[in-house]
Amino acid sequence: MATVISHRKVDIVVLDAGEAIASCCKPGDIAVYGYDRPYTSDNEALWAAKYGVG
Repeated sequence: MATVISHRKVDIVVLDAGEAIASCCKPGDIAVYGYDRPYTSDNEALWAAKYGVG
């Protein structure tokens, strides 16, 4: 199940493996795949969304 983190009025949607972006995100959202390991914190997910790492 996707986790939503709001940061500066933008939703960052952390998707589980196999989840479709279209079914979990709306226009303007940022999608980040957690793959096989979840992010350990909201800050790690924000960092991945901002800098494209993770």
